[in-house]
Amino acid sequence: MSLEKIANNIFDYSNRSIAGAALLVSTPLFLICAAYWKLAHNTSCIFKQERIGQYGIPFTLYKFKSMPDDTPLILDDVDSNKELRKAYATPFGKILRKYSLDEIPNLFNVFKGEMALVGLRPTLEENKEKYRRERGLYRIKPGIICMTSIRNKLKRMTVERSNNYDKIVCENMEENPFSHSFYTFYCAIPVLVSGKNK
Repeated sequence: MSLEKIANNIFDYSNRSIAGAALLVSTPLFLICAAYWKLAHNTSCIFKQERIGQYGIPFTLYKFKSMPDDTPLILDDVDSNKELRKAYATPFGKILRKYSLDEIPNLFNVFKGEMALVGLRPTLEENKEKYRRERGLYRIKPGIICMTSIRNKLKRMTVERSNNYDKIVCENMEENPFSHSFYTFYCAIPVLVSGKNK
């Protein structure tokens, strides 16, 4: 087995281990969300949606619901939909989205090996999905936290610049997954704390 393969296995095991521990720690949040959605809307707290994963293989993404079940499809990665998301989100859902707590169930995807803690955010936006296929960016796992998303929240980027960042993220995750992941976490902390996420 090559050193690169060993390093990738260690990285994957580290991601799954951290995700498992984080799921245990976040158990109270799961209970709170489950109680809210059951009592207020008589439904499950988990939102499921098919996304494109590594090598273009579809997988089921898990998130906490922030909107009622009868809400029409609103793409997260389309800027013009920001006000629509705010309008449809419940008061509890707005809090979850503000601090990205709605993404916590993504940890199940990491634990299953479908996602990584850091990578490119899985997208439903047609042009971005096309760009990733054409550039071969699906060779890495999608991630919960993405440097492109962090940069975009701090200063809105053009589509072209955003796509270029996606390419850089993919290359960094292939060459130095540990160092890029640590750096991304470091950059994400002030964004998460400030509530600039959504």
